[in-house]
Amino acid sequence: MLLTLGAADAEAAVAWATALRAERRIEGYALAPTTLEDAYLAATAPKETADA
Repeated sequence: MLLTLGAADAEAAVAWATALRAERRIEGYALAPTTLEDAYLAATAPKETADA
């Protein structure tokens, strides 16, 4: 799963992921800056609709 979030949400996201890891619901997580590939994927991904 790949999530995109703002810098203001990073602390809460790390706390959430750490809790999931402690509960053994996930194996791991990573927090990294956006890459050129991330930007390309976002620009070329099909747009979501409210109907979906």
